[in-house]
Amino acid sequence: MEIDRVIEVAEESLYGKSMVLELSAYDLSDYQRGIVAGRISMLNFVKNMLDTQEDIDEDNII
Repeated sequence: MEIDRVIEVAEESLYGKSMVLELSAYDLSDYQRGIVAGRISMLNFVKNMLDTQEDIDEDNII
């Protein structure tokens, strides 16, 4: 699977209707909301890294 497709699938799962409905549940804890926020932040981090680097090879991975 190509990286673009992986990011697309991840975005669909994080920004989809089911996630919005889940996050709006009244019994959801702040901790659970924080987990989702962390996943969104990590997705954005990965997207930014891919946008700023033409190609990533093993020498660039820290």
